[in-house]
Formats: sequence, structure tokens, C-alpha cells
Amino acid sequence: MNEIRIATENYDKIIVAIGAVEKHCSTRLLAVTDILIQLERVEKYLDILNKSLEGTEATIFPNSMVDVNNYSESPKQTAFSAKYHNGFWHLISVFRDHSYPANLVHLTFSPTAQEDVFKS
Repeated sequence: MNEIRIATENYDKIIVAIGAVEKHCSTRLLAVTDILIQLERVEKYLDILNKSLEGTEATIFPNSMVDVNNYSESPKQTAFSAKYHNGFWHLISVFRDHSYPANLVHLTFSPTAQEDVFKS
């Protein structure tokens, strides 16, 4: 999958990328609004300048479950990875993976972002 800038004009491309992964799936699906909400939460939580986010990568499991013990095996969900570049988040992958309670958001900071996060 090529990187897709997360912007209104690219929603159709994002929907196609999600659809390619979720072909026959019926639960714990991903929508464009989920991507927007989750990335907004990341920015708000980090509370650093967007310029400092350059190079930061986020892998997000928007439908992580609090209690997966109710299932005989851990259920799968659609998740995504995005990278902040040139003032925008870019979708770099969409995938299905197991849902574990502790893997809602994984962040990989750029050196600048890491410095700014630990200052605050």
C-alpha cells in the first residue's frame, strides 16, 4: 500500500484501502472517522506543536477490548498505522490483527517529538 495523506480529498482512497483488508469481515471494522478521531486524540494527548510531530509514527487499534477473556481466542480487529509528515498524517498501512487490551496505541517518536514530549 502506498502512503495516503489523510485529508478529505483522499477519503475514497482510504475507504478502498480499508475495504481491501476487510473483504469478508463483519466485526470490529474500521471507518475513516475512526482514523480521524484516533489521530486527533493522539495529538491532543501529546500536546506538542504539530511541527514537532514530524516523523512520528502511530499504530492504533481503535477497537481494542478491555476484557478479551470472554472469548476462546483473542478476536481480530482492523487497525492502522500512520506517520506524520509535512504537516499531515499519512496512512501507511491497514491490517487485521488480534485484539489485546494493552495495545490500543503504539507510538514511535521522532527525536524532536521525543524531546518535546519529555520536556512537558
